[in-house]
Amino acid sequence: LKQALPAELAARVGMSGDVIEALTMSGYESTLAAAGFTAVEIIDSGSDLNVHRRPEATDLDSAPASGTCGGGVSIISALRLLDVDVNDYAASVKIFALK
Repeated sequence: LKQALPAELAARVGMSGDVIEALTMSGYESTLAAAGFTAVEIIDSGSDLNVHRRPEATDLDSAPASGTCGGGVSIISALRLLDVDVNDYAASVKIFALK
């Protein structure tokens, strides 16, 4: 993730703030450094992930639960339903590090 999800959305997808933070690019970089990797570099490709709001979807309760942690709706599904630009949160990245 490029940035942490809003608390309400994180709760809705069934993830704690700690899990969401670990999924951010900065959190992932810290995790890799703590695991002994050096020269960690995470580069956002800046690509449009081509994920857009589904006009027919209007309710988080009807969102599919596939690809989730904790049984909530998926992050992508929740962002789409809340009319949030997924590209503001999700990223396609390249990770470089030395061990």
